[in-house]
Amino acid sequence: MTTASTTALRKLEPGTSGWTASDLDDSRIAEQWDRGRFEIINGILKKMPPADFDHGAVVFELLTVARQHLRVIGTPSRVSVEVDLIVDEDDVLRVDGMLITEPEVTAQKRVLVELNRDQGKLGRIRVAPKLVIESVSLGHERHDRLTKRRIYAGFGIPNYWIVDAVRRSLECLVLDGQTYRTDATGKGDDHVQIPSFGGLTIALRDVWGADIT
Repeated sequence: MTTASTTALRKLEPGTSGWTASDLDDSRIAEQWDRGRFEIINGILKKMPPADFDHGAVVFELLTVARQHLRVIGTPSRVSVEVDLIVDEDDVLRVDGMLITEPEVTAQKRVLVELNRDQGKLGRIRVAPKLVIESVSLGHERHDRLTKRRIYAGFGIPNYWIVDAVRRSLECLVLDGQTYRTDATGKGDDHVQIPSFGGLTIALRDVWGADIT
C-alpha cells in the first residue's frame, strides 16, 4: 500500500505542471508552499514576487477603509492579507488583500463541513469573497490586470480593486454579468467614490500615507 509517508516528495519547482489544489492536502507539500509565495494557474506552478512594505501598506489601508465603511452601514466583515484562494483544482491564487462578510463566512464553513475539515479556522478560502485587492508588482502587471481579472470574474467575485503604489493609482472593478467593468478610478490625491461598494469614498492621500521623519 502506498501512503504519503512512502511516496517520494515532489518539490515545488516554478514552471512545472500537473499541480492541483489537492496537492496542498499533503502536509509536506503544504509546508513548502507556506514557506514560499506560490500560485497554481491552469495546473502550472508559479512563483510570486516577494512582498514589500509599500505594497502591503496600501492594501492594508484600503482594507481598513472598506471594513470601517461596512461597519458604519451595519455589515460586519473580516479582512486578511496574503490569502490563498482555491478557485478550483487547477487554480490556487495568492490574494494580496481579501474582505469577507457573514454570507461568505457561512459558505466557507459549509464547505469545510463537506470536506470534513476543522471549522475553527477558515484556512484557505474556497468561496468567492466580497472583495479582493491586488497590489501591482513591477513586471507582473499583466498577471494582475489580465490573468487574475479573468479568473476572479469567472469565480464570481463581485469587487476587484487594483492598486498601484508606485504610480499611486486605484482602479475599482465591479462584476457585471460574467466580466468586470470599471466602477471608479483615481490617482494621486483624488477622492474616489465607489458606487458598487455602498457609496464608499476613499481619500487616496490617506492610502499612500505620510512620510515618517
